[in-house]
Amino acid sequence: MADTKCSDTYQLHCKRWFDDLKPKGPTERCLVQFVIDTTWRLQQIPALETRLLTEGTSTLPCRVEAIARLSKDGERRQRQLKQTLDVLRKIQKERRERGADQEPEILPWPDVPDGPIQ
Repeated sequence: MADTKCSDTYQLHCKRWFDDLKPKGPTERCLVQFVIDTTWRLQQIPALETRLLTEGTSTLPCRVEAIARLSKDGERRQRQLKQTLDVLRKIQKERRERGADQEPEILPWPDVPDGPIQ
């Protein structure tokens, strides 16, 4: 039951981000998925820290070290999130300025000749 609730919560989290950021094309969708996964992980950090403090079976110094690592990881993910959102917004702004607010056309894969490149 808990897995279903977690899965439903994650699906709602995904839907909200996709509805908010409205990605077009595979690049934007990839960036939005990175935002989704990063924000999901960032939201888990407080619960992990609490669990380490209250349920930890290891020594206090080990738990403090684990919390410090979580904090450092959270800071790194925050930076990545900001950078990703900045890139996504830039791409979306450029797309809107081009008037290309539709899904990009998927071009066929170019033919590559067999054999060594000369």
